[in-house]
Amino acid sequence: MKMKKVFLATTAIASSVMFANSAHALTSTFTATIDVVDALGMSQNTQMDFGKIGTPSGDVVVHLTQAGGNGGSTTATMVDTSSMAAGSYKITGSSNNTISISAANGGGVAGFTFTELNCKYNGGAETDIIAGAKTAQAAPTGSGKNLVCGAKLTVADAVTEGTYAPDVDITVNYE
Repeated sequence: MKMKKVFLATTAIASSVMFANSAHALTSTFTATIDVVDALGMSQNTQMDFGKIGTPSGDVVVHLTQAGGNGGSTTATMVDTSSMAAGSYKITGSSNNTISISAANGGGVAGFTFTELNCKYNGGAETDIIAGAKTAQAAPTGSGKNLVCGAKLTVADAVTEGTYAPDVDITVNYE
C-alpha cells in the first residue's frame, strides 16, 4: 500500500508543476518586413565584336573601346576593324532599388581571356567591372537602362584560324 500512496503523491506533484507553468504562458506578436521587387533582367542589344586579327605568333591583346573602335593597347595585328562593335545590354528591374554590376571572365573558349570589361551604365562613368563592381547604380526601372561595354581580350598564341565566341559573365544584383 505504501507504494500506491507514493505513486499518487508523485502524480499530484507533477500535475501541480504543469499547472503552474501554464499560468505563466505569454503570447507576443512581432512584425516582419519583406520587399517585393520586379525580377532583374538583362538582354543583349548589340553583340560585342572584336573584328578580325591575324593568327597570333605570341599572346596578343585586342582592345575594343566603348565607341566600338580599336583601342590604344591593341597588340594584335588587326586585319579588319569594320565589324568592331561595343557590347550593349539592357538591364531591367525594380524602379525602387539600386543595383551593383560586376563581371568575370567566362572561360568558355580556351585561349581567350577577358582582362578588362570597361562599361558605362545609364550614361555614367566608365568602369572596369572585372576589376571591381559598379555599386550604388540607379534603379534599372521596368523599361530598362543601358550598359555599354568595351573590353580588352587576350588571345593566346596557341589559337589557330577560325571563328570564336569567347564569353564574359556579367552579374547584376539588387543592393
